[in-house]
Amino acid sequence: MSNLKNIDTCIHLAWRNGFIHNSITHLEDISLHYKFLKSLYEFGINNINVIGTMHEIGYWEGEVNNDTVTNPISLYGIAKNSLRQSLKVLSDKDTSLLIKWLRVFYIQGDDKNNNSIFSKILQKEEEGALTFPFTTGTNKYDFINIKTLAEMISKSSLQTKITGIINCCSGNPVSLKEKVELFLKENNLKIKLEYGVYPDREYDSPAIWGNNDIISKIINE
Repeated sequence: MSNLKNIDTCIHLAWRNGFIHNSITHLEDISLHYKFLKSLYEFGINNINVIGTMHEIGYWEGEVNNDTVTNPISLYGIAKNSLRQSLKVLSDKDTSLLIKWLRVFYIQGDDKNNNSIFSKILQKEEEGALTFPFTTGTNKYDFINIKTLAEMISKSSLQTKITGIINCCSGNPVSLKEKVELFLKENNLKIKLEYGVYPDREYDSPAIWGNNDIISKIINE
C-alpha cells in the first residue's frame, strides 16, 4: 500500500466474466472485491467509486431511479448488488467515507474489443456471414456511448458533493432492433439480422432505462 501514498480517489472497474451473467465466479469474487476496497479505505482512501450495473435491478419495466427496489435474478446482478449493499454498511459507519455506486446501463462503443452484440456482429461480418441470428429485438434499453460514459465516471468520481447511487445513463429507452439496425447502417455492414431465431432472455425487461437527473447535474456543473 505504500505506493498509494497521496492517492485519495479510487475508481474500481475490475470484474471478470461480466458478459457471462451466471458464471459462478461472480459469487466467488464478492469477498475479494470487498476486502480490497475495505483495505483502501483503511489505508486512508476515502473517495471510492465502484462500477455498478442495471442487472442489479432484475426484472423491471420502466425508469430506474435511486429508490427502485433491487431484485437481481442473474449471478452477475446478485454479486454486484451484494457488493453495493456491503459497501453501504461500511459507509454508514463513517460519514467521511464517500462511496459512489456508478450504475451503468447498456454500453456501446469500442465494439471490436468487447463481447457485446455489436462486437459479435462485426466478427460475423468479417467472417463473410450473410445473416446474424437474433432475438425479436423489441426490448428497449438505455444505451450509453463509452466516451460519454468515461466522462460520467470521471466527473462523478472527482466530485464529492453527491454520493450513493449515480445512474450513468442517457435516460432514453431505445429498442435493441433500432439500435442494431442503426449500427449496421453507420458501419456500412452487409450482414442482415435474422429476427426471432433466439428467444429473449427470461430476465430481460421489455423496457428499462435510467433516470439521469443526478448524472446530468454532475456533468453540467
